[in-house]
Amino acid sequence: MYVLTPKIEFYRLRNFSDKLNATFQFIRENWKPLIKFTFYLLLPICLIQTIAMNSYMLNAMRLGQTNDFNSFNPVSFFTNYGLLMLIILIGSILLSALVYSLIQTYNQRENRLVNIQWADFKEQLIKNAKRSLTLLVVGVGVFLLVALLFGAIGAGLYSATSSIGFTVFIVMIFMLALLILVIPLSLMMPIYIFDTRINLRDTVAKAFKWGFNHFWSLLGFLIVVYIITNVLQTVTMMPWYITTIVGSLMSLETDPGVTQSLFYKFAIYILGIIQAMGTYIATIIMLIGIAYQYAHLREKYEGVTIESNITNFNELQ
Repeated sequence: MYVLTPKIEFYRLRNFSDKLNATFQFIRENWKPLIKFTFYLLLPICLIQTIAMNSYMLNAMRLGQTNDFNSFNPVSFFTNYGLLMLIILIGSILLSALVYSLIQTYNQRENRLVNIQWADFKEQLIKNAKRSLTLLVVGVGVFLLVALLFGAIGAGLYSATSSIGFTVFIVMIFMLALLILVIPLSLMMPIYIFDTRINLRDTVAKAFKWGFNHFWSLLGFLIVVYIITNVLQTVTMMPWYITTIVGSLMSLETDPGVTQSLFYKFAIYILGIIQAMGTYIATIIMLIGIAYQYAHLREKYEGVTIESNITNFNELQ
């Protein structure tokens, strides 16, 4: 008979190691539904993503090796790049919605994720996808505005000083400040999804407040989880990357038609799918880790568990 381990409490005060333990305990306990539903939901995304990714990479490497701008097709190049970015955004929205829907279902369902089916969390998945879409659309819009602002600042400084070095230095300072702001904003996704009563403005305010109050612990946790995630992503990426590099070099130095062969195209397509799916699966670790980081901070500031216990006690009276 299979005996379940004690259920992982979501809202609970945890130190650094406890948050890592909760992250990997959740993955160990639920790796089958996590991987199964990720494959079902994101495999169609990966099929399209790989086509755009391979076309973009081959064009970029061919241009970098030959420096032949006469044969460079900017329409094809930027179309593939734009399609790749769009597909990655869609994949990120679906993955975030899926992972957080499974965590919510785990917390609410008596049997956790045992024998879970689509119907058990379909409505939650749709709600989370909508909120993830809203958050990412706003994020992309802000990113574009900041990029335009940096461009305007750089152009203005260069026009005023005629010094490339000084202009680059000032822009780098602004970029460093932006990077610091990104650390607290990493909490926005779990805040906005797990607290369905909150609006977007309050989400940003809460992310900044909690993020800056615990900046160094949050940064340290993100670095550790990022390293683990990046190692797994590299493992799935290397076969595709090496095959792409070798094929490109061979077509340039020995056999120009090697990258046009059916076998080579099939190989990099399959390896590209593995790379894309591996990236999404590895990202699950980061998403779950951030969720438990959020749960720790919410319990610290809002006492969700205490409030729930009081409510349940009153209902028993």
